[in-house]
Amino acid sequence: MSDPLATNLLGLPYLAAAQAQKHVTHNEALRSLDALVQLAVADATLTDPPGSPAEGDRYIVATAATGAWAGHASDIAAYVDGAWAFFTPLAGWLAFDAGSSSVLVFDGSGWESVGEFLGVIEQLGINAVADATNRLAVGSNAVLFAGIEAADGGTGDIRFVVNKETDGDTASLLFQSGFSGRAEVGLAGDTDLVFKVSPNGADWVESIRIDKDTGLPAILYDNAVSGLTADTVQDAIDEVEAGKQAALGFAPREVLAANRTYYVRTDGSDGNNGLTDNSGGAFASISKAVAVVSALDLSIYSVTIQVRDGTYSEGVITLGQLIGSGTVTIRGNTATPANVTLNPTSSYAFLVLANGWTVDSVRFHKASGTAISAFRGYACYATVANCHFGAGFTYAHLLVDALSYFLLSGAIVVSGSCPRFANVSLNGLLSKVSSATVTMSGSPAFSVAFVVATTGGIVSLGGAATVTGAATGKRYDASLNAVITYSSGVASLPGDVAGSTTTGGQAA
Repeated sequence: MSDPLATNLLGLPYLAAAQAQKHVTHNEALRSLDALVQLAVADATLTDPPGSPAEGDRYIVATAATGAWAGHASDIAAYVDGAWAFFTPLAGWLAFDAGSSSVLVFDGSGWESVGEFLGVIEQLGINAVADATNRLAVGSNAVLFAGIEAADGGTGDIRFVVNKETDGDTASLLFQSGFSGRAEVGLAGDTDLVFKVSPNGADWVESIRIDKDTGLPAILYDNAVSGLTADTVQDAIDEVEAGKQAALGFAPREVLAANRTYYVRTDGSDGNNGLTDNSGGAFASISKAVAVVSALDLSIYSVTIQVRDGTYSEGVITLGQLIGSGTVTIRGNTATPANVTLNPTSSYAFLVLANGWTVDSVRFHKASGTAISAFRGYACYATVANCHFGAGFTYAHLLVDALSYFLLSGAIVVSGSCPRFANVSLNGLLSKVSSATVTMSGSPAFSVAFVVATTGGIVSLGGAATVTGAATGKRYDASLNAVITYSSGVASLPGDVAGSTTTGGQAA
């Protein structure tokens, strides 16, 4: 039952008629108001009173309090006139907790943060009206989302996740003009990434579809004036190419029915068919063997180009698109890779433009003059196994560009100085199998760095202590959101100068 001589909510004492010393009662009410109005407490987690409180200090008494606070859990403890005064809160009271920099609410049994008290917010409108469809609505000229920095306990990362329940649902970004759809990007009814546009919000044209399994894009093609039947750019290219071959009288590709080996020898001839391992049957150049293999339909079979001992001075050997699911391996001397030397006569020894190629057990060395790189890839997947990298290259032994993926396998030996052993850029990836080794021979010098990764490139050298040997120059250089990792730590990579990271680059 409430006290008839005090207010119902804060318990402030009334002044009674003919009461003596009215100032005492009035001052008591003022003290209570001073303690409870604009309520802000120093802490809400203490169970023991502080040792030296100041006049006016306020606290929320935590559970299992002791000493002068015993029996006052959840009460407001105010230090007034050298003693503790306690006030029992009612449900709905709010208090600012300076200790946690948060607003607390009393729910009738205990204090909790306002966020926890509110729980799940089913709709939220910020300068806009939310509804059952648009449960979050924001009206703003700009919206900023920023990752929590490491100094504040975060990672610095930020990722937007748009999830749909089933493959047949839609998860997309819809761009509108006057609340009428004009463009959509996302997973629209399946799991391929699609780009669609519309002139009116009702009629939609699918411009680009990227297949979820192959990663290959199908780009819309307007065949109205070309006379072709193709609906995509790739189909149009294939249709034109087929027409050119037919017009030139080209025979259909040979389709392999079994694995095949071609031979290359210094005493061979490019007039041979390459199918026998002697001077009368083998090719004289790797380029010829590559051209012959590129004209095949591999079907499900694989081809080996067996290169015998010797030095092969050739221009750029372009490893282009293969037909079929088979692979091609250019193989030198597996016992002594240095016995098969590729001496490029132009910018690159190998330029890789398609998936499925492996170069195994050869030596790259520019005998005179210079070349840019021994092995360059562009938008491809290739394997480099048991190869030796010598001198004469002005940019990098390995140049991994534009979404290329190079896999190092076997025993890699680096003996020639070069600005970089590997340069990985434009979201390229250089990795190695865990058992592979990369060994420095003769302390080569790297004037830029042993490995360089930039513009989203990734270098991942797995396997403990498998990159060994002495070298001079910087160990690594990671920049522009590129990443370099080595299981033994990047500080143990070859070189005598510490590596560096700049502009979002990471190394570990």
